[in-house]
Amino acid sequence: MFNKCLELVRAYYAAGNSTGGFLHIVLDDGNVEDRHIDFCEGLVQEEQRQNQMALEIIALLRKMTIAQRTRLYRES
Repeated sequence: MFNKCLELVRAYYAAGNSTGGFLHIVLDDGNVEDRHIDFCEGLVQEEQRQNQMALEIIALLRKMTIAQRTRLYRES
């Protein structure tokens, strides 16, 4: 388990999370209690929700005309 986690952490850093990304307070600052891990999990879940909303918007934008997209731009 430890070695697998270490491998994933190293890959996580290599993927561009040089400052620990969502896990910064755990991986870089040494806050290793469950409440810190829970906090990080909440950040990831919120990001996933926002990404899902963005994907839904993209799907709708693809179905709209340029005029509709322009109107959306102006009204949002």
